[in-house]
Amino acid sequence: MIKTIIFDYAGVLTPTKDKLYFANSTHEKFNMTIPELMDILYKNWHKASINKITAKQYWQDLGNKLKTDPAKLKKSIIDTFPLDYKLIKLIEKLKANYKIVMLSNQIEDWLEEVIDNNNLRDKFDYFFNSYQIGIKKPDEKIFLIALEKTNSNANETLFIDDSLVNITKAKELGINTIQFETYEQFIIELKRFIPIETR
Repeated sequence: MIKTIIFDYAGVLTPTKDKLYFANSTHEKFNMTIPELMDILYKNWHKASINKITAKQYWQDLGNKLKTDPAKLKKSIIDTFPLDYKLIKLIEKLKANYKIVMLSNQIEDWLEEVIDNNNLRDKFDYFFNSYQIGIKKPDEKIFLIALEKTNSNANETLFIDDSLVNITKAKELGINTIQFETYEQFIIELKRFIPIETR
């Protein structure tokens, strides 16, 4: 029986999986190819996502390289990751019967802003994010921390992520999984694990 449901952020709570959409729509503005812009966007992302550098440093460095105000750049990128409110409404319903958890590889000021601006603290019971823990998925330690802190057994936990490598690691730990592709596909697979009413 499922008791805990863990959701990823980018690619699950948001339809956008990565910064490719932003790069596709803005690379000409920066007089770059898409791969060149993607390299810049991700150069320090790993360090920022585990707080080896601050989120502020990440945006400042990105702004300097792209000759753009860091605050405007941050807003422009975050705006390409809109929340899927169908999924948020479903989470609100699920919270009555399940522990609801967010487990994400993200940088601090981005995700904290999204959480606060969308009242997600009321919708999730726990947050375990890479910038808090200093570890990223698919490192098994981040999954084990989430299980321990939520007092959850792996076989009673369902993990939803768009990344196959993250799904694979969770399965190795005995966690039930759904690899998210679309909302409709997710709902079909979710019904295999729990009884739900989506209307």
